[in-house]
Order: sequence, then structure tokens, then C-alpha cells
Amino acid sequence: MNEILKIFLSLSLSGSLLILVLLLCRPLFKNKVSKSWQYYIWLVVIIRLLLPFAPETSPIGSLFQTIDNATIQIDTADSPEQDIVSSVQSANTMATENDAVSQQEELSTDITSLTKRIFAGLMRNLWLAWLVVALILMIRKITIYQDFIKYIKAGHMEISNTALLDRLAIIGKQSGVKKPVELYTNSLISSPILIGFFRPCIVLPTADLLDADFQYTILHELTHYKRRDMFYKWLIQFTICLHWFNPLVYVMVREVGRMCELACDEAVIKTLDAKGRQDYGNTLINAIGIAGNYKDTLASVTLNESKNLLKERLEAIMVYRKKTKLIVFITLVLTMSLIYGATAMGAYAISSGPTFDKEAKQIDSESKSTEDEYLKWKIKKKKDAYYYRNQRVRIFMDMRADRSFENFNYDELGKIDLRLVRAQDNTIEKVGYLPKAEVKKILKDLDIKQKEDGKIKRLSKKAVSKEVLNVINSCETGTWYAIVDNRYQYIYYRNMPHNYAWTPKLNKKSAAIDIFDLGKSSGTYVLLKVPKNLKLTIHYNSKKVKYTKVHI
Repeated sequence: MNEILKIFLSLSLSGSLLILVLLLCRPLFKNKVSKSWQYYIWLVVIIRLLLPFAPETSPIGSLFQTIDNATIQIDTADSPEQDIVSSVQSANTMATENDAVSQQEELSTDITSLTKRIFAGLMRNLWLAWLVVALILMIRKITIYQDFIKYIKAGHMEISNTALLDRLAIIGKQSGVKKPVELYTNSLISSPILIGFFRPCIVLPTADLLDADFQYTILHELTHYKRRDMFYKWLIQFTICLHWFNPLVYVMVREVGRMCELACDEAVIKTLDAKGRQDYGNTLINAIGIAGNYKDTLASVTLNESKNLLKERLEAIMVYRKKTKLIVFITLVLTMSLIYGATAMGAYAISSGPTFDKEAKQIDSESKSTEDEYLKWKIKKKKDAYYYRNQRVRIFMDMRADRSFENFNYDELGKIDLRLVRAQDNTIEKVGYLPKAEVKKILKDLDIKQKEDGKIKRLSKKAVSKEVLNVINSCETGTWYAIVDNRYQYIYYRNMPHNYAWTPKLNKKSAAIDIFDLGKSSGTYVLLKVPKNLKLTIHYNSKKVKYTKVHI
């Protein structure tokens, strides 16, 4: 699965948990904290849904990393063995064409292999389906917005009544809106609306309104503009396009739309007395069904979203009370708690370049420290060669207490063979010459590697075909791969933390590749070429690993 899609799935999961928390807690603070807080607190959820910020370790990040490590999407080490055994059986079948049973097994194997390849291709390209749907939804919303604006402008008439325009200017000045506000009527719309991101335009179903209704209608719409609710609304639309697969996001959109009107009402009635709040409530009632029936509010904010919301808005106006300092303090604590929770939940993260550079610098620092330690034992490093008491070392083995390599180097120009032994605290405990029998065995193994070099090779990415390189570029970090083309299978692992050494164990039917992390030097990638007809087993630091097999 593509890394970007994994990030958005993890963001969607984190955001879903926050949505559930706010929905479950809604009855607790419904009438206790301000509507504005209940409106803007959803911005924390939206930011969580859009931005993949996360601490180094987080529950969501760990969950996705665990899924990465535990889930084998195509083939595991057992599956490739069966696949290769089947290939060997297929070769025998070709030699004995009269064996009908073997031919049937070969056909079954081919069908299974084809199915796996199709499934692997679908999983690798699943992110394209997600992206295409997201783009289609966004384009559709933009198109609806453009059609809506055309519809409004086609049927609107500019209000020329100077008295109304003067009142509009006064209300705008009192509201703190410095930009000029345009005023129109359109008999086809069902409720007063505000359009325009930077040039506010209020459209009324009719200009024949009572003085109080006109005043509170304009005040309501200008409050939407002053609070930048249009931008908030489009941020919500952008979020839902990216998380179109998450049903809880649609619930959040409805909740934000509801709170948008309640918060705007609250902002308007803050400065009103009891009589003014009553007149404002009457304005909401009078706004229902004054004219047409065009109700699309995707790109606008309206005085009356729906009749179902009207009752709640009127109740909120009737019970409105200014919030005490204690309530303000509680809302501050709730906000900080939600922000902390959103951050702590985290998200899936791709290994980034800066982090890797930091690790590389740390490795270089450790390498310098090791060389200083070697000097204490009269071991010097010049370029890629080691010297002990001024004699060039051929086999250089620096072994940890658990018998793994701290460092290993072979220099065919060397004259002596050396082994360093480390204690449990990883400090050098002893330096000694290798016994002749052990040297003979090591040289034999190295000789085998050189003889088999024509069959198994370490490659750079420049040395592979374009098809293999395309697969390599889509491989995920932390997963071993066997990429199979017509002639070879390529062992690949991205972001090996340190340099590595490898030794092959071959026979006519199988190849066992032992890969060792040398523990020092800068990181790299593993890329080895192995003949296709060999049954493949991979060991990393003496442990058998599972790998994903990808057919080209």
C-alpha cells in the first residue's frame, strides 16, 4: 500500500477518535460552554485530519508500524518457497510432457501466481483510486459553487433604496466591517445569504422587510463575514474530499454546520438586551420560507439553515447567559486536553531525510569513537585498510560478546589476520591473531563467494532495468522484497541503517543469502541479484526473514 495513503488512513483514524470523543461529550457541555467554543474546537479535529504531525512514538503510528510488520500482503517466506518449488516441478513437467497431473498442477500454480500479481497490483495502486475520487469530489464541489454563483447573479437585482443602503453602512461600521458591502435581492432564494470571500455580498429574498428584521438579518450575515465562516466552510469541504471514505467525517460536517449558526447567533445577541433577543428570534422565524426554494449552501452562509435547527437556535437564545470565569477556565483546560490528545495519538510517518541525516551524523560520530578505541590497541585505519603494529590486516574481525560483528573487513593485500573480542559492555577486551584453521575456513567461504559472483551480485540501482527500478521505487521502508523478472530475482531492502556484508550458500536448487549488519558506516540499501530458478531464503543477522515477492 502506498505510503501517502497509509498516512491519510492513520490521520483518518486519529481524527475519528477525536470526533467520537467530542460527540460523546456533547451532552455534557451543550449548554454549559459557549457555542463559539463548540464551533471552533472542531478545528483541532480538522488539523488532525489534515496534518501528519506526530511525536516519535504514538499509538496510531505504532499500530500502523505493527500492521506493516505483521501483515504479509503478497507472499511470505513460505509462499515464495512453494512458488519456487512449483517452478522446479514445472521444469520437470516440461521434461516429462506425458505427466498430465503435473501439467494440471502447473496450470493451477500459474493461476494462483496471476491472482497474487493482480492483487499485489491493486494494493500498490489503491492510492490512485483514493486520489481520483478525492479530485472528482473537489472538482464537483467547485463546479457546484460556480453554478451557484451564476444562479445568484443571473436573478439578482441591486438594491437602490438609499435608506436601506445607509442603514447597511451604519450596521457595517458598528460591526467592524471595513470593506464595502454589496446588497442585492433574488426572489428565487429561500433565505438571506452571504457570498464572497473578499468582497462581501448579501443577497435577500426580498427588500420588503420590517426594520428589525432588516437590521438583524444584516447583522447576522456580517457576523458570518467577520468570523471568516466562508473559509471555515471550504476548509471543511476540502477535508471531506480527502476523507471521503470516513463516515464520521460526514457527521462532523453536519455538526460544524449546526454549530456555525448557533455560534453566530450567540455572537449577535451578546450585546442585545432581552427585548433585542426576542426581536432577533422573531427575525429567525420570519426568515423561514419568505420566497424561493433554492437552498444550496455549499459556498454560502445563510440566516436559516433548516427548520429542524430553528427550535434549537431559539432555545439557545432564550437560555443565553454570559459565561463565568470558571467556565472560561474549564474551556481552556478542555482545549489544551484535546490538543494534547490529538498530538499524542499521532499518525503513521515515513522515514524522512532529515532524520536519516541525523542518524548518519550519529553513525559517523560513533565511527570516529571506534577508530579512537582502535588506536588504544595500536590499530590504525588508512582509507579502507587496517594496520596492526604497522602490518596490513587481511581479515579484520571485530566481534561483540554475542558473536555478532561490530566490524568486518577483508583486504586481499593484507598480511596478517586479526580478531578483536569485546566484553558485555562492548569495550574491546582482547586482540589476537586468528588461528590458521579458522583463517582457512573464512578464506574458503570468501573463495566460494568469489566463484559464485557470476550468479549472485550486489548491484546499484543504476544497474537494473527500468521495470525493476519502478518496482523498487514503490517498495516500502522496513520490508524485504524479492522482485522477479524473466531471468532474475532481486533482493531489495530500503534504508538499511548501516553498511552490510553478505555471504551465499548455494546448491543446484536453492540459494540461502546471509546478510549481516556491520553496525557502522553510513546507511544504504540492499540490492542483490539472484538467478530466478533458485529457491530463495534470506537471513538477516542470522535470523530468517519473511519477504514480499513481486512479479514483473
